[in-house]
Amino acid sequence: DPVEPWQPVPAGNRIATFLYYLSDVGKGGGTSFP
Repeated sequence: DPVEPWQPVPAGNRIATFLYYLSDVGKGGGTSFP
């Protein structure tokens, strides 16, 4: 399952989470990302 930006993620996944956040912003979401 895709990692939701507001859920805790391992440090090793920060880049993947950031990329997911960017893609989510592109869809109008990601506003809850710290």
